[in-house]
Amino acid sequence: MDFSLTCVGGENLHVYDSGVDSQIQLVFVSGVFSPEAWKYQVNYFSEDYRTVAFRPTVSNQGFDGWRRCLKQVIEQDGMDNIVLIGGNYSNSLVQSFEAHEDVVGTVLVGC
Repeated sequence: MDFSLTCVGGENLHVYDSGVDSQIQLVFVSGVFSPEAWKYQVNYFSEDYRTVAFRPTVSNQGFDGWRRCLKQVIEQDGMDNIVLIGGNYSNSLVQSFEAHEDVVGTVLVGC
């Protein structure tokens, strides 16, 4: 997965976006871990779904920074049927957006 430094809604992020046109968009949220932790899942789903994984820059670390960045990711144009996928430390972050108008589902995993 290639993460390019991109400005999304005024926030600088390292973003992977498959760019696939699909009715559902999958957003993988890694929290304190590297988004590379999702590489197999992202590679698998990227063939059929718009799949996004991101990592904030150093200036946006911490829960509030991650929250601001996730908000910008899900409020992009073309993101309107989003499934947020979180694991372990990002589950609370994902849950904080479960009532967002564009989020249609959440998946929380743990080890």
